[in-house]
Amino acid sequence: MAQPANIRKFSTIAGLIFEILYKSHPIPKTIAPEPIMEAMGVASTLDVLDSGNVFNQMFSLTVGWLNQEGFTKYYGSHPRENVIAAVFSPSSFGP
Repeated sequence: MAQPANIRKFSTIAGLIFEILYKSHPIPKTIAPEPIMEAMGVASTLDVLDSGNVFNQMFSLTVGWLNQEGFTKYYGSHPRENVIAAVFSPSSFGP
């Protein structure tokens, strides 16, 4: 069974975020939507993806989910403002 479009987009966005973080680890990195958009061929944060979701919504909620689940930590005022400096958390590497 094929993955639903929303899961494919979530996985793509999460993977691209981790690619950015991996390249800068252990230095915190501000995660902005533009590099993700460029890699996905998205022109505007308001573009509707094939999942039916708006890019900005998928991006912001993916960033929030990664933080909430302990995969990243951010230092900024709010994830939707795209002022997110994220680093790998110790739990990302296992016991």
